[in-house]
Amino acid sequence: MFNLSTKYYLFATIIFLVFFLFIWLPRADVELIVQSEEWSKEFKVSLDSQAEKIFFNLDVLPAKIISKEEKDKLAGYIFLDELTSKEGDKFIIFKKDDLEKLLESKAKPLLPKDKAFFDFEADNWQIKVQEKDPNLLWANMEVKVKGRIIPEYNLEEMRREVIFKDMTTACDALGAILSLKDCKIFIWPKFFKYLPIFKERIKLLLKTG
Repeated sequence: MFNLSTKYYLFATIIFLVFFLFIWLPRADVELIVQSEEWSKEFKVSLDSQAEKIFFNLDVLPAKIISKEEKDKLAGYIFLDELTSKEGDKFIIFKKDDLEKLLESKAKPLLPKDKAFFDFEADNWQIKVQEKDPNLLWANMEVKVKGRIIPEYNLEEMRREVIFKDMTTACDALGAILSLKDCKIFIWPKFFKYLPIFKERIKLLLKTG
């Protein structure tokens, strides 16, 4: 049998666990539809099969020459039909991440003040090969960067702004900080009517529409 002190200890432990779960268990996904605008710019980029790193000041990307057999074994690289040898048995390729890093460093300073890229992915860009070495040692390209830009937001500040607010009040508070087209909040468990007390349990999802 439990003595009185043990019962009090168990009761206090249960109360603590219930209280902890009540304040920590809830989570919220806040979906914010923000205004965006199209942005595009053309950049010159060179490939060099002898380079081992990105040369940001020269707009040069490291590249590698591969055989036809290697093509299907490599991931994360960009393959262009124009960067194939005359015989069709060799390719000069470059990393998608390298291209994005280089052009992000070039594009960011050109953005309007207090703006940021919403999507900056090479999959959305147009790449044209202007000239190449017959032996695929180097190539020069023109890349048209296309994407959308949105106002630059302080997500930490936005999370703090909606702590333990009901959904309507939270959307109103966020609307005062930024220009929203729509605001949707999903709280779990569903019977909770207020956003979590801990900002780490609040996830902000920016979308454009």
